[in-house]
Amino acid sequence: METISMHYQHQSTASHTPKRHRFTVFAFYAVLLLLAACVPAQVPPQLAHTPGASITIDEDTINAGDFTVGYPRGWRVVKLNVAGTPAWFSFISPDDDLHIQVRAMPYDDDVVAAIEETITLNDTSLYLRGLTETGASDHLQTHFDWIQDHITPNN
Repeated sequence: METISMHYQHQSTASHTPKRHRFTVFAFYAVLLLLAACVPAQVPPQLAHTPGASITIDEDTINAGDFTVGYPRGWRVVKLNVAGTPAWFSFISPDDDLHIQVRAMPYDDDVVAAIEETITLNDTSLYLRGLTETGASDHLQTHFDWIQDHITPNN
């Protein structure tokens, strides 16, 4: 019977460690360089300045800069204006039937409102309108008057 002898040569992994270490360091710096390219060189203008007046919405008031509007608890507030245009808010009852809008410029659409009023605070005119889905105009008038009574100037 023939004996086969196998000789294993064991190479030290110590000679491979520096190569592996150099590759890891190179890969780390390559990734770091790529990530550094993602950071803008300067602050984008939209982060430094957002156009339009800032507003603050609390659980029962909106501060629109020039004026503050109170609204009934439980009602939703929807900001309808885009940045840089006069304030326009819609207050919506919990049952979605009543909509009362307050706007800092005249309405320019064909919506027929159940109630419309214009009020002047200092030098600012505000335009209010009330809309109802079911025709509950008495209920609408009560809330419309309440919101109108809770509009105050901030100057």
